Amino acid sequence: MTPTTLTYATGARRCGAADVIVWRTATARLLGPKVTREFINFEEVPAADPAGPTFAALATPVPSVMGGGTDAKSFNRIGITSFGFAPPPLPPELDCLGMFHGVDERVPVEGLRFGTRVLDRFLDTR
Repeated sequence: MTPTTLTYATGARRCGAADVIVWRTATARLLGPKVTREFINFEEVPAADPAGPTFAALATPVPSVMGGGTDAKSFNRIGITSFGFAPPPLPPELDCLGMFHGVDERVPVEGLRFGTRVLDRFLDTR
């Protein structure tokens, strides 16, 4: 069976209307005329200034970050700047995809301890 309808929600990191048009045109060309597209929303994803003081304060306790989905855009709309970070490097045998962002979402206890230490150090730098 070949799908004929594509429904999705997406985000755009600070892109303008012209970029959205380019993106929609490119996806229409890639999908072809037989696929109907329905845009649920096209929201701007919050981005913090990497030259700002918060990034500098985070650089010591958390020297690297990874991308991913976030609820930060909801907080950003009401004026609350949000930042996220990943727990420690996870053991290779850990089923990350099965544990994170699912119905039974969880992290290892050591990951929670690490995150607590990172936030504690971060708050001490402020």
